[in-house]
Amino acid sequence: MDCFLFLLPTLSVYMEMKTDKILIIKSILGVKKMKLYGIGNALLYFREQKKLSQIQVCEGICSEMTMSRIETGEREYDSLMLETLLSCVGKSLENFEMVLNETDYYLYKLRERIQIAAEEKDIGSLKEYLEAYKKSMPAHMVLHQQFLVYYEAIIMKLEKGEKEKIISLLHKAIGFTRPSYKEKKQKRMLYSTMESMIIYQLSLYEDYVEEMFYPLVQFVEEAYDEEVKEKFLIPFYTKLIQKYENEGRYDDMNNMAEKVLELFHFCRGLQLIDIHWAKVKAQAQLYENLGDWNARKKELAWICNELYYMYMIEGDDAKMRLIETFCKEKLECQIIM
Repeated sequence: MDCFLFLLPTLSVYMEMKTDKILIIKSILGVKKMKLYGIGNALLYFREQKKLSQIQVCEGICSEMTMSRIETGEREYDSLMLETLLSCVGKSLENFEMVLNETDYYLYKLRERIQIAAEEKDIGSLKEYLEAYKKSMPAHMVLHQQFLVYYEAIIMKLEKGEKEKIISLLHKAIGFTRPSYKEKKQKRMLYSTMESMIIYQLSLYEDYVEEMFYPLVQFVEEAYDEEVKEKFLIPFYTKLIQKYENEGRYDDMNNMAEKVLELFHFCRGLQLIDIHWAKVKAQAQLYENLGDWNARKKELAWICNELYYMYMIEGDDAKMRLIETFCKEKLECQIIM
């Protein structure tokens, strides 16, 4: 693990640098605002560690000159730009409120509330916070525009709006930082957290996004730690497995499920329950016409029994019914109560 301390003499602020996070751990003088020299140096350090050029990291986000001035501490910048640049080198920024001015701190906290409201599907609060964000954000900065438009799409999705309008908003959002995102060959293969979220939402509606899926997955697998991989990759892999199932590509479906289970072996069972269920369905299709199908059926029935009770813990009655039907019709057995 890369771990070292920055000492900023003018403000006596210590910073601990880790591979996945940058955490301000102590401010001796209780300073609430600081020049961002230390964090700019952190960005420089991680970028050079990964042998990335400035233009690779900042393309679509800011100019190369701005990036250079950020890294050398010659320019202050807002927290959203900082978070975006760091995410492109596989890092996240946490607990850094003291480095922000009053306006930026307000926007930072609003983004937190917006994200929580979206996760909780609280449409009323989401609209309220987003309207407040719109009034206070720097309107000329594409990253803030991208954030705003993305959550406008999320609101429309939660309100079950028209699919075409949701897609249009998502196209607009990704276009702020990736104008050529539809091209098969793109220069930049680094992805910010927001870009990852937009691409995932687009993948729920459009198959062509699969062309962006593989470079994104490769980037996350190489750049991030297990926690971030789990957050971003499991939904993407689940989507791809569903696509394979719809197309009857059961070999690909089974292979992808096995890859995910191996990659995320450290996760608790409930987090991967849908992947296990997909693997069972794929193997049933693949093994049905083989000579040892009867033995395979018993094995799959035992797994289905476990999955049934895991979905019961989750309170997913629909999946429980699907497994019951699958066992009865495909495996010619019943769930053991």
